[in-house]
Amino acid sequence: MQTELNFDLVINGGGLAGLALAAALVALAKQHKQNLIKIAIIEPQPIDLAADYHPSFDNRAIALAYHSVQCFKQWQIWPLIEPYAHPIKQIEVSEQSTAGFSYIHPDNQHKFLGYVAEAQALGAGLKKYLKDADISWFCPNKIAEIQQHTAHLELTLDDGQKLNTKLITSCDGANSPLRQKLNLPVEQFDYQQVAVTTNVQLSRPSESIAYERFTQTGPLAMLPMSADKYGLVWCLTAEKAQEMLAASDAEFISALQQKFGFRAGKIEQIGKRASYPLISLVMPQLHHHRVIFLANASHTLHPVAGQGFNLGVRDIVAAAKVIQQASQAQLDIGEYQHWSGYLAQRQQDIQQMTAATDFLVRSFSNKYQPLQLMRNIGLFALENLPVAKRYFANFAMGFRNS
Repeated sequence: MQTELNFDLVINGGGLAGLALAAALVALAKQHKQNLIKIAIIEPQPIDLAADYHPSFDNRAIALAYHSVQCFKQWQIWPLIEPYAHPIKQIEVSEQSTAGFSYIHPDNQHKFLGYVAEAQALGAGLKKYLKDADISWFCPNKIAEIQQHTAHLELTLDDGQKLNTKLITSCDGANSPLRQKLNLPVEQFDYQQVAVTTNVQLSRPSESIAYERFTQTGPLAMLPMSADKYGLVWCLTAEKAQEMLAASDAEFISALQQKFGFRAGKIEQIGKRASYPLISLVMPQLHHHRVIFLANASHTLHPVAGQGFNLGVRDIVAAAKVIQQASQAQLDIGEYQHWSGYLAQRQQDIQQMTAATDFLVRSFSNKYQPLQLMRNIGLFALENLPVAKRYFANFAMGFRNS
């Protein structure tokens, strides 16, 4: 007879979002001197907690807003990540073929707008933090079946194991198999763009400046990852992206240098290239009877503002607080009454961030000449309006503007 395993919480997905949620719950339990609730993590890729490598993580650049870094510090995870992170002291915003530009920098109370870290380093830090935590790992495993009962959920894994839980937090990515299994709706918009990513080595020090350059084919971001290395996110049409992926290193560097200019120096070397289609995705309903969808499983943004992961961190902060408070009061963490306030607050934040990101993409992707003139004037105005610059600085730092 198959033994059924009982948990308070199942985290579906052991990528960055799932590991960050587990780490937040471990940290909160320590801070409040509570016993950790019974947690299981289900992940389709094999995970070795003793190894730095994780097959779900790569060397892509992750922008960590100041708010996200503060959360990692509060959870005492940051010391494991900081050695591999590089600060952002300033963001230069410009548009190709115009003289418009603006520099976004933090106020006098903050040294940095945020940091940049490789996904691999961020994941390795989270795994180290969780290495000795009392958590059950099911990997490589997937949820084959889910039955939703009034007071619990019953899961059957792909190897036949049975799990019962009060709550599932689904952190299984933009294509969320669990969301599809439950047949839940999503609102999608295809930007008809592809992001080409790689690491770029330049001839002179980065000075911790990030660059956001708007071109006729889409935004181009360069994120400082070390003294002379940047993470590149280059948004292109599908046809142009295929051309750049097939190009030699020399051809790629030449095309990139032409689009980006020499503001950060001469491009000397590039790393391995990758790409992904740019689609905005939002779940109208983040909750479905004892299942909460978090991070990319519930919302996926265009990378123009570098806020996708940080929006997910805000999900995690809010969800961890709900779970900690309910468990501290010895209540059923899966009951809807604990989540109604969370859902209202997160839906508002997600809608605002999605709308702001979408506005940037549509505004700067439009080739209409009068609009281009307005953008040029707007960038000059932004450079000379402290209140507006402060607003955009708060946006970049992950603080919600009221």
